Amino acid sequence: MLKHSLKMIWAERKSNTWIFIELIVIFTILWFCSGFMYEKGKQFFEPVGVDINHTYVLNFNIQKNVNIEDYPKDYDYPKDVYTILERLKQYPAIENACVCNPYSTPYMGDYKGSAIFKDSVYSNFTYRRVSPEYFDVFKIKFLYGKTFDSNEAISKNQVVASPDENNTFFKNENIASLKEMVDIDFEPGFDPKGKSKEEIENAIKSKTVWKVAGVVNKMKRSEEYPYYRFLFFPISRDNLKDIHYTDFCIRVKPEANKNFINTFRKEMSERLKVGPFELSSITPLSKSRADFLRDATEQIEMMWVVIAFLLVNVFLGIVGTFRFRANARRGEIGLRCAMGSSKLKIQQLLLSETFVLLLLASIPATILALNIQWLGILTKLGVSIMEGTEIARNKVVIMQNVITYLITFGSMLLIIWLGTWYPAKKASEIQPAEALHYE
Repeated sequence: MLKHSLKMIWAERKSNTWIFIELIVIFTILWFCSGFMYEKGKQFFEPVGVDINHTYVLNFNIQKNVNIEDYPKDYDYPKDVYTILERLKQYPAIENACVCNPYSTPYMGDYKGSAIFKDSVYSNFTYRRVSPEYFDVFKIKFLYGKTFDSNEAISKNQVVASPDENNTFFKNENIASLKEMVDIDFEPGFDPKGKSKEEIENAIKSKTVWKVAGVVNKMKRSEEYPYYRFLFFPISRDNLKDIHYTDFCIRVKPEANKNFINTFRKEMSERLKVGPFELSSITPLSKSRADFLRDATEQIEMMWVVIAFLLVNVFLGIVGTFRFRANARRGEIGLRCAMGSSKLKIQQLLLSETFVLLLLASIPATILALNIQWLGILTKLGVSIMEGTEIARNKVVIMQNVITYLITFGSMLLIIWLGTWYPAKKASEIQPAEALHYE
């Protein structure tokens, strides 16, 4: 049947030329749309490493009737922070509560990064400063070890680490046996890149030894980001002197989550007036997540519109073309029926021609798409929606492109099959005598 389909396509080459070109163009565009959707879908289905269900972030401010200038300069603001934290933990509807800096709260937009000199190379990492309860509030799983000690003096030089996607941060070390990391500060202006071991040793200004208390699972900043290395440092009293730069994160018991904000405000607003502070806002982290991912979700929605537009165009083009061709081949179809071909055989013949036509068109379309990808043409053209994706970079990832090809081919085959099925069905229902008489 394949050989016969090729002969029929060649025989109808004049009418097939335009549909062939259309399939190449749409296949190429749909290739990048499919690649984008596959990459985003893969990212969004990967675990982020934190569980934000039933979690909220609370922020505090100076009370309206309080003049902060009236407080002594040596006032113990961190003590008030710890008092608020304890009162939050005592509230019956709350499972646990923690404090952290804003850049440590998931989906809040703030970010802080740093680097550590390890094994003669700099390793960048996402910096987070949190209280020990943080890992329980966000259900972060430990692979080995545990969180820092609750005693600040003991936990001072402790750290909790998270590997990146390929574990390049720990390299070939056994994570379970990882005991410490040494952070090195160099003399001002010294760049260790390309320097010898002796030069590096002579330029060391100070060393800080961080004891690795535990290692947690891989983590992302959000769904659209790749896995990255994280280092969690214990939050200290000095970090809590500014209430405006302190987030209180809580996990609410599932059965108490309904209408929690109104109930909590009603019952706890007065009790949470500690020192000069009062509760100013309660934000569900599910809302923060939606806001954080708004641009990404809008891009995905826009891509769905583009894909739907392309597939509808293919569908309409195929329906019109093959209905016209079926009518033009009434005599041939009638003769086939008279010679004993069944309706199913006729439908299979017409559908196989469409399949072969798509298969042939996919070859130059794939070559074109791979060259566009390899040459980085999308980036040069400033196609912003593709920024930060593998398909916009000038490199070809074999497995990803195989999957992209299959998704694109499968999507177009389904639409083409739907577009061809009805004309093929109508053509197969032609009575032989009627078709031959028409001829």
